[in-house]
Amino acid sequence: LLDSCQQTMAVPGLAAVDRRRRWHRGRGRGRVFRASLPLLASWVVVSGTAAAAEETPGSGQGRFAIVTAATNEYYARGALVTLHSAQLHSAPALGSEKDVDLVLLTVPEGLPEAWRRRFRALGVRVEEVQEVGASTAVARAMQKDQQKLRREGLLEVLQPIPYGGAFLKVHAWDPRIFGGYDKVLLLDGDVLIKRTIRDLFRLRP
Repeated sequence: LLDSCQQTMAVPGLAAVDRRRRWHRGRGRGRVFRASLPLLASWVVVSGTAAAAEETPGSGQGRFAIVTAATNEYYARGALVTLHSAQLHSAPALGSEKDVDLVLLTVPEGLPEAWRRRFRALGVRVEEVQEVGASTAVARAMQKDQQKLRREGLLEVLQPIPYGGAFLKVHAWDPRIFGGYDKVLLLDGDVLIKRTIRDLFRLRP
């Protein structure tokens, strides 16, 4: 963690956001930028040259990747809408070669084959990764938050079933999966994109 500050700015394709900027210098020259958005939306841009990957995606890979996660059918619904809206608003100029890949992170037993086919039919690459559990301290804090929401009568509204994918998103930093991309855009599964997001890929950390 190199710096932390509060800033309000306009992001193309999204409303003005009040966000906390956190910079992290990782392996090689790769950098990660995270911003918290209103309405439970967040995104991460990974840029720079990633560490050398043992495995690289096959030919035909785009320069950029848009990623979200879903560990069960309930959250797959939102993830499908998120990736579809991203697909509609990330296309390059007419006549240009496709340069954006859509990727869904899930766990081996997370989604039935019927849901995987829905994502693939949309052109999404379904990437199986290992589940990432919370530490004892984080799990305790999350339990307190759930208890608070239950007392306020909001738990069934905001989290009717356990999500389980919050820490799955750390795989967006995995050079074995995403090391071949120039930038990776990580979206929460409750984001609906309404305008072009091409300018996000031009941001520098």
